[in-house]
Amino acid sequence: MFQMIVSGGINSIKTAYSWYGECWKGHGQYDFTAFDRQIQDYMREAPEGYFYVQVTLDNSSWWQEENPEDPSSFSLLGQAVFCDRWKREAAEYLKAFLTYAEEKYGDRIFSYSFTAGWCTEFFCEEKGKANAVKKEKWREFLGDPNAEVPENFCIDDTAFRKAGSLEYKYLEWSCNAVADTINFFGAEAQKVIKHQKILGLFLGYIDMSCPTQNTWLTNAYEKCWANPDFDMVYSPAAYKENRFLNYVSSFQQAVDSLAVHKKLYLHEMDHRTELAKYARERGTHMWDCYDTQRESFQVLRRELALTMEHHATYWWFDFMGGYYNTPEYEVELRHQLDIFKRLSYIERKNVSEVAVFVDPMSFLSYQENSDIFTETVRMSLNELRRCGTPYDVFNLNDLPLLDKNKYKLYVFLNAVHPKPEIAEYIENELKDKYKFFVGAPGYGFGETLSTENITRLTGMHTEAFSTDRLVPAFYKGKEFGFKNGNYIYTREYVSRGGYITPLFAITDPTAETLAQYDNGKVACAYKDRTFYCAAGNIPYTLFSDAAERAGAHIYFKDGHGLSVTSSFLAVNTIGNGTCTVTMPEDCMLIDLYDEGNFYRTDENRRFTFTSEVNDSKLFLIRKR
Repeated sequence: MFQMIVSGGINSIKTAYSWYGECWKGHGQYDFTAFDRQIQDYMREAPEGYFYVQVTLDNSSWWQEENPEDPSSFSLLGQAVFCDRWKREAAEYLKAFLTYAEEKYGDRIFSYSFTAGWCTEFFCEEKGKANAVKKEKWREFLGDPNAEVPENFCIDDTAFRKAGSLEYKYLEWSCNAVADTINFFGAEAQKVIKHQKILGLFLGYIDMSCPTQNTWLTNAYEKCWANPDFDMVYSPAAYKENRFLNYVSSFQQAVDSLAVHKKLYLHEMDHRTELAKYARERGTHMWDCYDTQRESFQVLRRELALTMEHHATYWWFDFMGGYYNTPEYEVELRHQLDIFKRLSYIERKNVSEVAVFVDPMSFLSYQENSDIFTETVRMSLNELRRCGTPYDVFNLNDLPLLDKNKYKLYVFLNAVHPKPEIAEYIENELKDKYKFFVGAPGYGFGETLSTENITRLTGMHTEAFSTDRLVPAFYKGKEFGFKNGNYIYTREYVSRGGYITPLFAITDPTAETLAQYDNGKVACAYKDRTFYCAAGNIPYTLFSDAAERAGAHIYFKDGHGLSVTSSFLAVNTIGNGTCTVTMPEDCMLIDLYDEGNFYRTDENRRFTFTSEVNDSKLFLIRKR
């Protein structure tokens, strides 16, 4: 259940968040009648249900009318976090709401969350722009009353930003201010609920495209994930190509780090089924709807498998209503829920032998004129899902907290500016482990941009080279590399095409060449248990070959999507419907969506199944 009241009463697609009205009516004035109506409606429809209540803290239209000098926390959160009056009064409202809800409905509420900012996910939509108050705070932070505020972060054509630059410091400071504000509200909430109810957040995405990953100012989310005031983190399933029928599902977060910090994860499936193709108020439409019921079923099945693989919980969120409102959907979702319950009672051991790391604050080393975000992080996470062996994904700073002997391959997607202690850990504690570095590892270490730092981390001599064109690379005849070029960084983010520069090439004569650019320079090489690929959009075949060389078990090499634990195997077929799977040991497999079908592995621990293309198969594993 949601209680959502935002500035102006409408969301980012111009429809109402809550049809019940708001409760925060004025400075220190609250009327919880709207909440009463909402929760009583829910209790009437779900008399045995327990509810999760989301409290929105944005300053509403009445606030803007009375205090026009204050920024809207919905659309200008990066400025509002410096508005002491809003933070103070929002905290008082939050505590008043929680006190009322607990006293009247506490036995029916199991969880709360609070939110502010664009999309109710703490996004800062002002794109870094500072108002007078933020400028004053920035100058106080620097100790310089004449300090300038960067208005245009992209100052030249390079794709990288020095950590010592004014732009980097400003973005880092802004990100920390957002995280500190969230932690402030968390502490205020716990004054009421006293850790007796689950408190959660929508926060911590790592797969945003250029340039919003930086300018939404959420990259310091690790401060909140490590905060014991929070118990759960939520996220929608990954968007864009991860919603397509002929690809793989993925997470928007480094979800396996949540368990490291004793946090729960809830996976929101807000997929737009074919039933979502209708006009909404203000003439808006959802553009990414499926065409058929079969498409929706198959994608939802693979999302369920991914959720179970990572021991998460989930919900189906129909967003604007009616997305699942047919008898056929009721049958399908009940079937999926039954499978989830069935597998929940069976031990599901993690069998991942590959660990993948993302460093959220290293994103600041990428300038907003490039799309390196997408092509080194997001697309790598996707292609790794197809490489035939499962992986876990963590925040880079959690590396020392892991069992270093569990994994056979460590993949570092964007370690451009790692903390010194993390770089030392990689060099010393993982020196005998197989490692795979992507992009420009260590390039921004300290306050310089230097290929010597790349050489330090990878153990391979590397050079930077400038280019005035896109430079493709090739691995076993497969073309890859940076493709999307640069952006003109304006308040409107206008794409200009073009190219990313500089690029990097391995020049170490003792390294084994794996992939080359079309100019003959080495794009990917291997040396002393270390793989380094400087190009983006790495194909799954390269990741698969690296994992196999590291000794990870490879279930298949056909590029299908994979989710697997000790008790189930899930495959979403891509490209063709026939798949031969090599299991780690002899077993029998039962098709959970068609229990009339079962398979036994042969003398080579293999079995083959045939289905339609783009099917999502789920098998229960029974050891023989």
